[in-house]
Formats: sequence, C-alpha cells, structure tokens
Amino acid sequence: MNKAIMLMLTTIVIISLITISPSISQTYKIYAFVTTDSPIYLPGSQLVAEAYIYPLVQESREAIVKFYFTDLPNAPTIPEIHVTIPSVNDARVIHVESQPVTVPDVNDGTYHLHMQIIVNNQVIYEDTVDFWVRHGPPSGKPPMILFVWHNHQAPNYWPDGTFFANWHIDHFFKDSLTPYFKIDNVYPDMGTYYLHYYLLKKYPNIKVNLHYSPSLLYQLYIAANKGFTIYDPNTGSTKKVPPNSSLAQTIRDFFKGLKQLYDEGRVYLLTTEFAHTIAGYLIEKFNIPYLLKYDIWLGKEWTKKVLGVDTDAIWTAEMAWSDKLVPIYLDLGFKYTVLDGTYHFPGAQGDKGTIYEPYIVKDSKGRELIVFFRDQEVSDGYIGFTNNDWRDPRTADRDARALYYHIYNKHSFKNYKYPPIEVIALDGENWILFAPSHANGALFLDRIYKYVSRLTDQGIMNTGTFRDAVRVHPPERVLTSIPWTSWLGGWGKWTTERGTEHKKEWEKLYERIGKYKAYMYYKNIDSYSKFIDEIRENPKFNESVIDLIHAIDSDFWWSEFFSPGVIDAWLGEFDLDISNIMKYEISFTTLPSQPVSQTTTKAIVTITNNNDYPMKDTIITLSMPGINATTKQVTITPGDSVNVSLIFKVEKAGTKQLVLTMYTPNAKIGKNIYYFETRSFKIKFLSPIDLSLKITVVGPNGVLGGINPTPPGIHKIFATVSLSEGESASFDVPVKIYLNIGGQTYVREATIFQGEDSATVVFNVDLKTGTYTYEVNAISPYDPFLDNNKFVGQIIVMQTKQENTGGNTQLLIILAIILWIIVAILAILYYIKHKRS
Repeated sequence: MNKAIMLMLTTIVIISLITISPSISQTYKIYAFVTTDSPIYLPGSQLVAEAYIYPLVQESREAIVKFYFTDLPNAPTIPEIHVTIPSVNDARVIHVESQPVTVPDVNDGTYHLHMQIIVNNQVIYEDTVDFWVRHGPPSGKPPMILFVWHNHQAPNYWPDGTFFANWHIDHFFKDSLTPYFKIDNVYPDMGTYYLHYYLLKKYPNIKVNLHYSPSLLYQLYIAANKGFTIYDPNTGSTKKVPPNSSLAQTIRDFFKGLKQLYDEGRVYLLTTEFAHTIAGYLIEKFNIPYLLKYDIWLGKEWTKKVLGVDTDAIWTAEMAWSDKLVPIYLDLGFKYTVLDGTYHFPGAQGDKGTIYEPYIVKDSKGRELIVFFRDQEVSDGYIGFTNNDWRDPRTADRDARALYYHIYNKHSFKNYKYPPIEVIALDGENWILFAPSHANGALFLDRIYKYVSRLTDQGIMNTGTFRDAVRVHPPERVLTSIPWTSWLGGWGKWTTERGTEHKKEWEKLYERIGKYKAYMYYKNIDSYSKFIDEIRENPKFNESVIDLIHAIDSDFWWSEFFSPGVIDAWLGEFDLDISNIMKYEISFTTLPSQPVSQTTTKAIVTITNNNDYPMKDTIITLSMPGINATTKQVTITPGDSVNVSLIFKVEKAGTKQLVLTMYTPNAKIGKNIYYFETRSFKIKFLSPIDLSLKITVVGPNGVLGGINPTPPGIHKIFATVSLSEGESASFDVPVKIYLNIGGQTYVREATIFQGEDSATVVFNVDLKTGTYTYEVNAISPYDPFLDNNKFVGQIIVMQTKQENTGGNTQLLIILAIILWIIVAILAILYYIKHKRS
C-alpha cells in the first residue's frame, strides 16, 4: 500500500470521526414550539411572540431565540432574546416572551411567525405558527363565550361514611399537571378542580360559569374539616393530613376564593342535585317530584353552606331533561340552566331562532326559566372527549388557537340583532384526565384562557356569565316544550347498555321506589310541604330518602363506571330505614299442607299491618304464573290482618313458585307498576297417590256380614284404605272415609303415616231387621283417582228361627250319653277279641 492510498484512507477516517463525533447540533437536544399571545389580532394591536422550550438532556446551554414574520407586510422587527436553557434536571420547561410589537394595518388574512433557537451559532430548533389579522369582531358583534364547567365527583362513600375512593382529593391536588402547574409551597402538583380556580386568578378579565357538584363540595368539606389521606412524594406512600394542615387550609381557601370571584362577578356558581341524578328520566319514569325536589334543595343548601352562595343557576345533571323540572326549578329559586343544542334544541317547540341566544320557558303560573343551549360541536369537538389527544404541548396550543378560529368563522357574515352567545358547556375535568398527558390538557386550558383574554382586550370576542349574557342579549323567544332526553340523545348509557346487569339493578330499584311511593300514599303526603313536614318530623323517613338519593346517583349507573355494589349498599340501607316506619308481616300456608299435582291446592297469604296508620287501598295479587291469579284491593287497619287465597291445580310434580305482589294506586305510572312488595313462595308438589278401599262387616254374632244374614244389633264395619301394592307413604296422608247406610252418613278420619301403607277405621252401626245397601267412600286431597275409592255392599239383618232352649239342651245331653255308651261297648268287644287270640 503506497503513501497516497494511506493518506487517502487516513483522510477518510478523520473526516468520519469529525462527522460522527459529538457536536452541539447532534447531541444537544430540546423540544420547543412557537406561538403568539393571541390567535387573532386587530391592526394596531400589540403582539407578543412566545416560545415554550423543553430541555431533553442533562446539560445547560446559552441560546438565542429569534422571532420573525415570514409573510406579514410592513412587519415589525422583534428583538432577539438571549436565554439560558437549563438542564433537564433543573427545569422541564421554560417560557419565553418577546417584547410587544404593533400589528400593521394589513388586509384580513392568515400570517405566519417563525422561530429559531440558536446555540453556538447553530440553529437547533425551528417552528412556525400562524395567526389571523381581522379588522373587527365577526359580523361586527363580538360573540360572548359562556364557559360552563361541570366539575363533579359521585358520593364515593358507603352508608357508614367510609370512603371507598379518594378522587376528590386526587383531582384537587395531584393530577400530574407539572411542569406547568403546582400549588406553591403546599404540594408539588395540582389537580384539575384547583386548576380552574388558579387560572381564573391568573387571568383577571376572564369570566366563567363554574359548577362544583354538591357531592364533590361535601367530600372536600369533610376533608378540610376532618382530615384526609394523600400521596406523599417524599416518602412514596400515603400520609394522613390533619385539618389544621396547610393542605386542608388550601381547600378552605379555595372555598373562600370561589366566593370572592362570585362576589366580583367573575364567576357564576351553579348547583345541582346533591347526588347528580338523571332527574328528567326519573321524574317521567317514577313520578317522584318531591324526592327530586328535595335532592336539588339539598344540593343548593350544601353549595350555600360550603361556598356561601345562594345561587340561582342550576346545572341539569347529564342534561337529563323533562319539562316537569321547570316548576321544580322555579319553586327553588332557579333562573338559569343549560341544555344541549344538538339533542334538545332541534325538537323544542315554540318561537325558535338559533342556539346562540337565551330562551324563556314558562311554567303554568307564568314564571320564567331562562335556558341556554350549548354548542355541542364546539364543546365536544374542539374541547371535549373527541379532541383531547394532546400527546405533545404544541398540539394542545394549536388546538386552543383553532377553537377561536372556528368560533370567529362560525359567527362571521351573520345578521345578528344582539351579540351571539356561544355556550361551551361540558365536564371541567374529564377531558383533561382522559388525555394522554394531563399536563398538556392543563396547558390547553391555560392557552384558551390566555387567548380569549387577549381577544377580550381587543374587542373581538369576550367571556361572560349567565347574567352578562341576558344583559347583552335579552331573552325574547319563548319555548313551549323541550324534548325529554339527555346530552347523549337517550338514556341507554344508564339503563340498558350493560344488558342484564343493568336490568337486574333497575328491577331492584323499582321495588324500593314502590315502597317509597306506598309510604307516601299511606301517609297522605300529596304536597311538597307535607313531604318536608314528614322529613322534619320523621328522621327515619329522611334517612330513607337520603338512601334513595345516593342509590340513584347517575355515576353509579353509567355504563363504564357501573357500580352495582355501591347501589346495593344504599338500597340495603334504605331497606333497613324504611322497615322502621313501614311495618307489616307476611305469612303463607297451603291446604293441604303438602300439595301434590293433579289435585286442588289452596294457597293462603296473610298480611298483618303493624303500623299506626292504615295500609289503605293496597292492591294485592296472588298468582301461580301460567295457571291462575287473583287480585283484591283492601285497606288493612292498624293491627289487623287480611287473607288472600288462590285455588289452583298443577299437572306435574315439581317445585312451582307462587308470587305475591303489592302496590298502591300511585305506583301505577302509565303501563308500569312499581310494587312495594314482590315475594315468591316455593311450593313443592309431589306426585299424587292412588288409594284403594277394602270393607269388612262383622255382625253381632261374629258372622261376616254380606255373606250370611246377621241378626239385629251393633255391626262393626271395618274400612281399610291402602296405597298401591308395594308402596309406602312418603308423607302423612290424611283420609276421610264416609259411610252411607240406612239413610245416615257416618264420617271417620284416618292418616296413613309416613312409611306405612294403609290405615283402618271402624264404624259401629246399630242395624235393625232389614236389607241395607251401604256405600263407603275414601277421600284424600292427595288422591285424584277416585275410581277405586268407592265400595258398595249389602247387609241382610234378620231374626233366625229357634226351639225351646232348655229342651234342646236336654236332647243334646241324652244324645251325648248314648254316643258315649256305644263307644264304650265297642271298646270292650275289641278287648275280648284280642285277649282270646
């Protein structure tokens, strides 16, 4: 190999080493994206360029961040920014903002801002973001955005108060929202419930409508005042937090902070039922307005107790609507609610415009409820479950910008009389918690607040509360009815999606609803004022109602979170509580006591009223399904009993069920009946027996009657009933034996005891001279075969011819003596003959 070749190879190796050796451009890595402080600008407004930079390696670098416009005419120059990008161990993200620059007066359009991050004179990252320039709000009227955030937790505790889940604490303190958010000096993380409050403090010109469900507030209240447990990142395990801790104080400060924001007009607080029921469905299905009204009242009271606000806005849980809720809402002082623009609005009747205005719904007294309709396309399509795949922060930011582009376009080129009301109503936490990254979900919420805050500054669009909305857009149209449905357009998610599991659990609830309605009927509770009086005067009734309220919480019925164990626990508690105020006993018997097939059975159910009030108009049905049934309506006075009987016959041996149902007239809703008692009695039917009958007649002189004439006097007639040959009784068989003779009927009872094959009875009958035809019948409830259970016979009773009794006797003695003499002579002759020989 010559020197030239060696030199060439050496050069190649050196060049290769230089190429693959560590360098800033290849080994120093970051992730970053560029954005602006608003997605839309008016000419002359201020623009701030922003960069989010995420270190990826364990070393820091000095860097220059350059921003410049690529296609904006007369674009201003943004000064470059010198930053230190820290090690990934020191910071997970840094946020860089430029000095404000003025947007030039250019045509409406889409323009672009580019970013370069330079380290050691090398561009290591680049990104571009678009922004719009517009000369005013859409259609000349800035849309008012009503954010309505629904934050909720089911009552995650057992009837004894023991918590079975800690979600209220986890979603308050620890939803993995770092690196963007943490509760400073308290906890190294933040939960979504606190996030909403935190961002409202961060962006002071944002207005929202916030719902923290009463069951969530209750659980946070218990935590703040009695302590709780939480994960301790320092030890890697849970720790107990006492009520005098800074963590507990943070919850109490959260309560006070929400009240302050409400007082400032920046937050409109909503309430709902305490336990978040699908009220519209339940009121139509069960007709339980007082229970639901009380549930809502409880929720409102807990909202007032915890937050200090007596609100007039109600979140209709699951948007489960029925027009029957209108008077309930109005009675409790509510003025505003929100329903769905896709499933409620299209079928609504009345004077209709668009979903971008408030509507009036009146009750029969002319009182008015104001209803807003959410934009489902925006709520779910741009924020909710269908748009939360934020695997990287740049996507979260771009989706936040797209939200406002879409709203601007949606309301452009319209002829609005008033500013449109864009209602964005949905869960406040779940779309964040179901995102691949909770932190990116939280960043998304931060960005939509940041952007609408700047849009508000420019007069392009703004945010508001219900009260603000009716001020800028007074409700003028009246709806006469709104469809009975939910935000999903139906009820299957809570009622049928789990198939037989759902069906079984609803059937359990039906009987408890029936029992509740029966108590209401028996106690004449036919108004809400009487209902409240009973609640106050009868603690067990109040507890029973509270049990039902928990059992019907919609979360426990939601298909994906279906919780029959929790439902059953609360229904079981209801059973215990209602049994203290609704007392009755049920007993059951049959005649005969051991029924057999192919014979008549009589079932008797006895209901005893142990209450101090009458069980009036109780409708009782006793049925052998597919065979027979009987129904009677009765009033059972205190201390009294009533029997309901059913006569029937089954054809085959085996176990059958007798079904008892009880209900009151108010429990019949349409075609449905909600029984307060459904009880089954298992009856075992044995195979029938086949008895045979044998008769023996013995006259006074011991002569068998029916063969020979018998003299007058007491005759013994023996009747023997037997099973088939070779069989013995498997249970005690009662038999009645009837004797008809001489115009008289005699009855005897016998039992063929278990293990035996027959039984005999004796009739003692005094018969005079004559001919008697008699009939014997053996009857048993267990013998349907009567062909061999009957015997017909004849007895001849007559006076026999007799001589003088004394003469006959003497004659017999003489004949006996003569016979004895003859025998003696023969014996002597025999002796003499043998002696001679």
